[in-house]
Amino acid sequence: MIYLLTLHENDNEKKELSEVYRELAAKLTDDYWDLHFSKSVKECADYLKEEPILDFLCMDVCVPDCISFLAQMRRKYSDSPLALVTDIKTPPTFYLKPGIRPDMILVKPFERKTVEDSLEEFFRDRLSKMEEKEGDMNSFVVETRDGKTFIPFRQIYYFEAREKKIFLRTLHEEYGFYATIEELTEKLPDTFVRTHRSFIINKNTVETIKGNNVYLRKGFCVPVSRSYKGTLIEALRG
Repeated sequence: MIYLLTLHENDNEKKELSEVYRELAAKLTDDYWDLHFSKSVKECADYLKEEPILDFLCMDVCVPDCISFLAQMRRKYSDSPLALVTDIKTPPTFYLKPGIRPDMILVKPFERKTVEDSLEEFFRDRLSKMEEKEGDMNSFVVETRDGKTFIPFRQIYYFEAREKKIFLRTLHEEYGFYATIEELTEKLPDTFVRTHRSFIINKNTVETIKGNNVYLRKGFCVPVSRSYKGTLIEALRG
């Protein structure tokens, strides 16, 4: 699964780019591409509250308040490649800033063949790097019917073993795959701590421990058994 967020105010531009995205998705991968379109900064901001996975960004700096929004957004999604859309009237000093760091720039009005070639190179390069970095220290890879999904560790709340599978939980999604808690314990970075025979949590999401429960951000609650409680408290203090 490939996730792409775009910000485009003009419906015709959005339609044209959408067609290009879908053609390239069919050409470059066997994965399903989830394309999310926003017409305003507010729509984008509301969507980001869901803590989505974002493999690619395509943002139009001509949309009001886009630059200030991008500067904030890039602090969290610094690893997501950014295709920046602008026009010939906008000076480069407006968007070539340290906090923005675009990976490519598309200039309006669009010439279809140029856009297709530029975006193909952009996507192909990133997809190749994603395959090379599979299993790196920044993300966890889950393979489903829709293809491989690269989930940043910072967006994972916990892993749960049930129904002879492991379920990875993000804010609004759950991904199931075959593995064991013991295997995960060996491969996950030390930001993850086991709290129970069936649970491993991201310690960076912990808010408090009360009794036999650990309360995480966004209202999540998982059990902590007596045998793992001391280890958890030590990990949180560390």
